[in-house]
Amino acid sequence: PDPGRLLAMLRTLAWLALVNASAWSLGALLELRLPLPRALDGFRTLYRLGIGLALLALLVLLLASVHLLLAPAFGLLLLAPPAVYLLRGWTRVGQGGRACRFTRPSMAMGWIVAGYALLLVTSCFRALGDDPGWDALTYHLAFPERYLASNGVVMTPFSHLSGYIA
Repeated sequence: PDPGRLLAMLRTLAWLALVNASAWSLGALLELRLPLPRALDGFRTLYRLGIGLALLALLVLLLASVHLLLAPAFGLLLLAPPAVYLLRGWTRVGQGGRACRFTRPSMAMGWIVAGYALLLVTSCFRALGDDPGWDALTYHLAFPERYLASNGVVMTPFSHLSGYIA
């Protein structure tokens, strides 16, 4: 087992959590302008995530189109929405607005947390396991990559299986 792989996996999952927190915050801020109908209250978390991910994807494309998709700009893009959301909540409490109260999480939020927990546990087991063998690295990953890169079947001299795409 390589502890470096475990750290790399945990770093990747932290980035994934940051992307989702940013998307949820963007969705929550956008929900102020595009409210969800009362009949769909059970889908509020999914609505915020979905609309936030769509907006986040558009902002990433905007950064890429102006050649500013660099690590600092991307980090700022991911950190700004949660910061704005938290500051907005903090100022509302300071102005005598409704205080933040903790309520029971929705069923959708429970499934999202359960999914993250399952992803974390299975990834930890996979990161501590053996490296993928020859079959996975040579056939199942490399041949489809060559197929996509060349727009067709590529025959390679090192494997008699190169003509099969699966």
